Amino acid sequence: MKVRNISGSIIVRKTSSNKEKLYITFKGKQVSTGLPNTEYGKSEARKILKQLNEEERNHRFNIKPEKDTLTVSQAFDKFLAQKKKSRDKKTIEWYECSYKAFFPIDFPVHKVERRNGVTISWLELNIQEMITRQAKSSATLAIYLRGIGVFVHWLYEEGYISFPVRLSRLKKMIKNAPKKPIRVYNEEEIQAICEQLRQDETYKDLAFCIEIMVATGMRIHEVLELTWNAVKKDIIEIESKDKRSIQLISRSEQVNKILEKIPRKPLQNKVFKWSQESDSRLRQALYTAMKNANIERDGRSFHEFRKTFITRLIVHNKKMNIFDIASAARCEIRIIQQHYLKYPTEQLELLLNS
Repeated sequence: MKVRNISGSIIVRKTSSNKEKLYITFKGKQVSTGLPNTEYGKSEARKILKQLNEEERNHRFNIKPEKDTLTVSQAFDKFLAQKKKSRDKKTIEWYECSYKAFFPIDFPVHKVERRNGVTISWLELNIQEMITRQAKSSATLAIYLRGIGVFVHWLYEEGYISFPVRLSRLKKMIKNAPKKPIRVYNEEEIQAICEQLRQDETYKDLAFCIEIMVATGMRIHEVLELTWNAVKKDIIEIESKDKRSIQLISRSEQVNKILEKIPRKPLQNKVFKWSQESDSRLRQALYTAMKNANIERDGRSFHEFRKTFITRLIVHNKKMNIFDIASAARCEIRIIQQHYLKYPTEQLELLLNS
């Protein structure tokens, strides 16, 4: 029995134990695949034969495999095209900023060189050089390194590079990367900001957005994309950050009071008129409200309303374990450990009341 392919063939032979195994005949030689004579075995053998044919064709016509011709910029375009299906706009922007920080020039992804007897990729050399040359802060470089780490790991997983970039070594080169301090809003600041926004006809509903973020820990893009269909009797359903699942937020009494105040227009399913693309405009409205209320910005923006929610969770619910806190905040346990639990509860309480 033979299963023909472009060149070479797959044949079935009986072993000494009377079992049928698949062999590949290619360029006058016959080699066992070790695969059984089943539909699955034939499918896998065809893949092997197809790869052999591709390698033979490339060699004959001097065609280089994609991984040998692909440049970093081309690979990054492929990476973004894949990630855009499961990542939000802000994450994609983070990847793009990280890429620009470390790869100002284009070059083949597979390119390597020998240094002190060690083979090192140009990917790693470029990142290393930009870490030492850039004037950006250690904290910013650490954030960009995490972003570019996703890209270079993808390159390795997809088979475009033969060995992974040593990110742990590069991380050590970023000297004394400081941990970002927790910045939150106190109750008086939240009330003053909302009061200022309600005086502006264009942005008065933004006050409701802020109140919902503080009461639920929702991110700004989650609030802006919220629909009335997602607001159920006891819960609010929102799409997870990676868009792969639905997360549930409990409707507390405080949340219910906020929702009752929001004007609901007939035939309009969205809770708020804005979309994610309005983020920059809304951020500017927030900063203007803070300025008019004589509130020092101190690097704070929309995300600090979520941080305020998490900080309140820890301070006001001292009996909650870390699993429950992370679950309510809809984030990883390590985030709570690294950014919140390193502070004593009393210190977090001071932040909320300062």
